Amino acid sequence: MSIEAEVKTYLQNYAGLKALIGDRISLDTLPEGTYPAVTFFVVSSDHRHDIDIGDTSFQFDCWGLTKSSVIAVAEQIRHALQRYKGMMGSISVIQGVFEGENDLPFESDSKLFHRAVEIRITYEEV
Repeated sequence: MSIEAEVKTYLQNYAGLKALIGDRISLDTLPEGTYPAVTFFVVSSDHRHDIDIGDTSFQFDCWGLTKSSVIAVAEQIRHALQRYKGMMGSISVIQGVFEGENDLPFESDSKLFHRAVEIRITYEEV
């Protein structure tokens, strides 16, 4: 599986996050529906030519009807991935690194609060 698929599965099964959003984690696009929810995408990806190591930065966008809900979801993403070492499905993660987070403007069209969290994951490529 790809690192994107393994990260999504890992987060869908992370208890603290699952308690807040269920399985509402989507790659790239935000389906209309129940909130809070998370979308994510690859910001950058580096694959070394000399060693089998991948390094992918993700942006996780937390969406919710209240500011407190997006703060809580962002916190759980950080707890799930910051300093994570171990297996994500078939991928051996060397380290998860919290790169930062910030609030984005309130989405007046959709009436949603929005917070972005950036995490870099270094992993062994097979």
